[in-house]
Amino acid sequence: MAGQNNHNQVLLKKINDTLKPKDPLKPRVQDGIKKLQLQIKKLDSMLTNLQERDAKHIQRIVEATQKHDT
Repeated sequence: MAGQNNHNQVLLKKINDTLKPKDPLKPRVQDGIKKLQLQIKKLDSMLTNLQERDAKHIQRIVEATQKHDT
């Protein structure tokens, strides 16, 4: 029973920490926005690289098809 009570207290603390954060909200939101913007830049870069690779592969396929090279 004591283990269950301790578990409940830990759970209640986690819930309270989530519902009542100690840090101000605005800096946390701004930090989140910066992290999202960085992630978007990384994904955009990956997308560009994949599109360039696709274009190269398509060009190779077109050239091989024109030369009847299977």
